[in-house]
Amino acid sequence: PQNPTKRGLNTDTGIKNIMNMRHDLVARWVRAHPDDENLVTLADMPLRRNGADALPFAAPHFINYESGIAHRASEITTTIDLPLQNAMEKKLKNLVAQRRDIGITNAAAILVNYKTMDVLSYIGSVDYFDASILGQNDGVRAKRSPGSTLKPLIYAAAVDQGLIHGMTLMKDAKINFGVYAPENSDNEFFGPVLAHDALTHSRNIPAINLVREIGTKNFYKLLTDAGVTGLKKPSHYGISIALGGAELSMMELAEIYATMANMGEHRTLRTSINQPTDIPTQLLSPEAFFIVMDMLAHQSQPTKHIPFARNQTSGLRHYWKTGTSSSYRDAWTAGIFGDMVLIVWVGNFDGQPNNAFSGARAAAPIYFGLADTIGEYFARHGTPLKNNNFLRDDMNIALVDMCDAVGGLAGEHCPKSVPTYFIPGVSPIDVASVYRAIPIDNKTGRRACTRDEKTTHMAVYEFWDAEYIDMFRRAGVIRKTPPPFMDGCNLDEIATDAAPPIILSPIDGTRMVILDKSDSMRVTLRAISENTDAKIFWFIDDKMVGTTKSGNVITTTAPMGTHTVRAMDEMGTGTSANFDVVK
Repeated sequence: PQNPTKRGLNTDTGIKNIMNMRHDLVARWVRAHPDDENLVTLADMPLRRNGADALPFAAPHFINYESGIAHRASEITTTIDLPLQNAMEKKLKNLVAQRRDIGITNAAAILVNYKTMDVLSYIGSVDYFDASILGQNDGVRAKRSPGSTLKPLIYAAAVDQGLIHGMTLMKDAKINFGVYAPENSDNEFFGPVLAHDALTHSRNIPAINLVREIGTKNFYKLLTDAGVTGLKKPSHYGISIALGGAELSMMELAEIYATMANMGEHRTLRTSINQPTDIPTQLLSPEAFFIVMDMLAHQSQPTKHIPFARNQTSGLRHYWKTGTSSSYRDAWTAGIFGDMVLIVWVGNFDGQPNNAFSGARAAAPIYFGLADTIGEYFARHGTPLKNNNFLRDDMNIALVDMCDAVGGLAGEHCPKSVPTYFIPGVSPIDVASVYRAIPIDNKTGRRACTRDEKTTHMAVYEFWDAEYIDMFRRAGVIRKTPPPFMDGCNLDEIATDAAPPIILSPIDGTRMVILDKSDSMRVTLRAISENTDAKIFWFIDDKMVGTTKSGNVITTTAPMGTHTVRAMDEMGTGTSANFDVVK
């Protein structure tokens, strides 16, 4: 005590000095008390010493978080299930170690009981004491790009507004907003895709189109109502908000998924048992969230695009979504099973990208590995996780037969129907228009001008929008589309039945910004027709600017202001779009 530096336990010299002091003290004692001679041997044994890091420090990131909250009580009982926390920490460390060869060195996870909103496990990094991965950073609270994990919320808002249901046919095709041309992460386009497949296969273009219909400001407000904080103004994000442009924390994402599982009832997370349960607020309708949960349930089978989906052999259903941020900086999987919400993040705290950071290939296997540990834990404790029935008696939900693969009510010509949930009076319900019966001339096999029982027969063909036909043609996919009209048909009648051209560029509502000193901007015009040889006439503000063939491009110059572009084919059918040119 007289010289703590000389006798400190943190250096080899200090230990040696302490040992000498102990040996001298024991020798003096034994001289006075010969019966205690055995103490001489004990005094030669090495000292056991520990640093401050050996003190009990369970769930370190959570303890740091909880100790930073102003509490009146001197003693806090948290919601953390410590044995479960320890089991999940051990499992997460093993799962990350197995993937170290592909550059995965860190991950974070949070587990919430969505019925009570209690945080049961909180893992801010794979190793708090590993400085090489900046382990003391808290991944649960860090704001990161969520990638596609917000898409279920987008679809819920679209369902609530009556824009879609699970079997709505959507377009996954190239889209251009002036200088911005978003793509899917796999650089592929599915063409026509049902809403539930667009969601589970994480197609970007359908999600962008939905946000445009919902309104970016409306979706922004939905995020703030769901508990997301620190957002910039809506104009900062634009449509990128659909693809993870707005950063949020794992805690906020867990709160959103708990809201989904609670059919739109939003409550804040609880981290201590003394924390009062807040009064829930309703985000969107319960029916909207039920429809989206039903969409997510379609991920039960592994596919090329969802390789880590599981066959539901255990009976425990997962409602889950992956996410990958721009440049592969963050990989996510968020899911609901039993009474639980589990969020998993994989990445680097310094933001270093890695092509391995894919939600489906990096985060999903870790998510399911942790889910197994969670399920085994509750089974061992006599409370096995069970599926919940999200359909309540008070919901305005019904089943209707819809046409498989193409959506819409299953009409008489639909080859296969499937029962699908919809919201009566809200969901858009139209008869499937892809399959239609038309008269075919018996002699030529071409499409007859009119039906005549003596000279024609009825046959079912597929009627697709010109955009789809163009995609099928480019992909080499053969569809059973109707044959050309036979000679001598009235062109006016044909034009009445023909679909108008579809303008692919510029997209309606596009806002183009001039970045140089000029007062005008070059605009790319492109449209397609169901007739690949069709001639398309282009007009801007009623002034003709040129002609193209279907699918070809023409460029022109437009001054600052609001403009209307029109595309008209040789049959007289046309369509229009509006765009703005601003500085």
